[in-house]
Amino acid sequence: MLKNMKVRIMGPVFNEDGYSSHVKGLSEALSKECDLMVDCPKPRGWEHMCSGDLRKVLTKNFDIEETITIQIGLPPSWEIALSQNPKKFIGFLVWECYELPQQWADICKDKRVDQVWTPSEFTRQSAIRSGVDEKKIFVISHGGNPKLFFPKEVKK
Repeated sequence: MLKNMKVRIMGPVFNEDGYSSHVKGLSEALSKECDLMVDCPKPRGWEHMCSGDLRKVLTKNFDIEETITIQIGLPPSWEIALSQNPKKFIGFLVWECYELPQQWADICKDKRVDQVWTPSEFTRQSAIRSGVDEKKIFVISHGGNPKLFFPKEVKK
């Protein structure tokens, strides 16, 4: 879906929290497939806080109405991107509870939200239980870095 497209990811990069990890990881993966920009608040001296590849996508600028926007954050924060009328909107939902708050479910069901991405099947099922159309929800799993994480041998 995103190959060779203009894609904007919105979310934190410099917070050193889980959302920032999602933004960095997804940015790294998508930069190989599409023309990517990352839209986030930038602290003073940000240029010295990131690699050249990340710096490159942080300085790009696209016409919002011609881009696919992926907003990583809680659904109430999606309204900012939705109000800018992107070509397509994907909300990346991270949630660890059985159901979504009703307000969040309503935002996910908004007709302007083209897709909802979740990092796990558990989160996908939470959204479905909350009334979000399952055809709209896709699991984008977290990848593991095989250079850092590898299974131990099981001794019999």
